[in-house]
Amino acid sequence: MGRTAHSHSVRVLIAAAAIVAMASSAWAMSVLDPPGATTTLSDTTSGEVATYEFGTYSTAGTNRQLHQFVYTFPSGTDLSGATLTSHPGTVSYTGTTLTVTFDPRIVHETESFTIVISGVVNGAAGTYTGQTAQFHTTNPGGRQEQTDTLAVGDYTIYAAPYLSLTITTPHPGQSVDFGDLEPGVTAGPLNVGLTVDSSRPFVVTRDIAGDADALGLEVSGVPIETQGPGEVNLTDSYLATPPWTTEPELEYAALITYSVVQQ
Repeated sequence: MGRTAHSHSVRVLIAAAAIVAMASSAWAMSVLDPPGATTTLSDTTSGEVATYEFGTYSTAGTNRQLHQFVYTFPSGTDLSGATLTSHPGTVSYTGTTLTVTFDPRIVHETESFTIVISGVVNGAAGTYTGQTAQFHTTNPGGRQEQTDTLAVGDYTIYAAPYLSLTITTPHPGQSVDFGDLEPGVTAGPLNVGLTVDSSRPFVVTRDIAGDADALGLEVSGVPIETQGPGEVNLTDSYLATPPWTTEPELEYAALITYSVVQQ
């Protein structure tokens, strides 16, 4: 009798295992995202209107249809003008959480698709990594709702652009005055300060024109490499060594122009 009871117990355990396996198969993942899911913004500036493209996803190999897509955007995002432009459907939102309802649903066996939302006003500046969205699916009859949480691609939103340049010279009127010069004798150095405040990395360029050769003018100091972002203080040093070929008893002037370009 002991062996009979043991044998009966084994049969019950096998049957239970078979039932569990069937249930697991029925609730397999319904939306697939291949490695390297991406999110692309048409404009990456905080406060600007942008189109967000989330991709690429797939319902291939499932018997599920995509009913809704739910994603929470960064703080400060304005979704009041958001629209779904990749598929027929509607959008609604609460705060910065957007719910997209596809009508009709994206059917099973759809090899690949992107979800495109237009009219989004970008939120706070920052780099957003490890973001996820919820994908709500049903069976072809519209029942048995199921939710998958899948990755969306990393992206960066930049601060609203700003750029300023302040030049400080040793003499009034944005000037550097060497006074009377002697040929072959170096005057200076006299320093010119540049303060750049930029929302993005930048490069300063310098253009020298006018009587620079007659003055034997040399300007150095400001680096040519990309700087910033933020507030950066730079200094240029001016030297003047007139050559003996410069005609005496005349006034000479050189024009130095600084330009700042954001990268």
